[in-house]
Amino acid sequence: MNKEKISFIAVGIMSGTSVDGLDLALCRFKKVDGDWSFEILKTKTLSYSGTEWPQKLAGAETADGYKLMELHRDFGRFTGEAAKDFLEEIKAEY
Repeated sequence: MNKEKISFIAVGIMSGTSVDGLDLALCRFKKVDGDWSFEILKTKTLSYSGTEWPQKLAGAETADGYKLMELHRDFGRFTGEAAKDFLEEIKAEY
């Protein structure tokens, strides 16, 4: 009997509504014979304390289109760098 097996690792990134930090999680997903499972391998939270991110993110609700696009760009760069740094820190483990 040939069992179907799929496995991959992904990084999840979340900044919640509390605007206190950026959460990163390295997870392994597996599918065996149609059944999915997951395992959280490593996590990290980057605090926004002492940064300008809480004010910038809280201001998104009333920002004009131009400021919103700047925020989108800047936060995208921030999260991309955070993911890159997270993966660099743990690359020897996985």
